[in-house]
Amino acid sequence: MQPGPVVDNFVEAQQDSAGSTFVYISGPEGLATGAEEACIRQKRRLRKQNGTNEITWHNATFTV
Repeated sequence: MQPGPVVDNFVEAQQDSAGSTFVYISGPEGLATGAEEACIRQKRRLRKQNGTNEITWHNATFTV
């Protein structure tokens, strides 16, 4: 699974009227790292696009 496109689609679809989004990431380290990188990329995109960076996330990783 490639978490980047999933996070990208979620963030773009879920922007509420205030322009903020919260992403909860849970999974093995590789998946969580990829999802967190996507959140960082989206934060930068939002900052460039409209001067805000209203995306936050929580990363809960686990080892299998």
